[in-house]
Amino acid sequence: MSLKARPNMCMCPSDNPSASAGAGLNIGVLSGVSAAKDLIPFAEVITDSVDDLHTYVEMLAGNELPGTQNGLNPDFAF
Repeated sequence: MSLKARPNMCMCPSDNPSASAGAGLNIGVLSGVSAAKDLIPFAEVITDSVDDLHTYVEMLAGNELPGTQNGLNPDFAF
């Protein structure tokens, strides 16, 4: 099964700086093996753990301006 999602419309949460793969939003996760200083160069957002991701996606959806699309669907993400 393929979701046919374009990488630039996806977010990539990771504790690995080399995992971005062209994602539209790279999220550095500090609950893994990397330190913030290692994730800052590749991540637009740094979060303490993957547990914070749902809250972050909901925040993005709530702050979205009419007529704009950031490509993230909070209902699909979790």
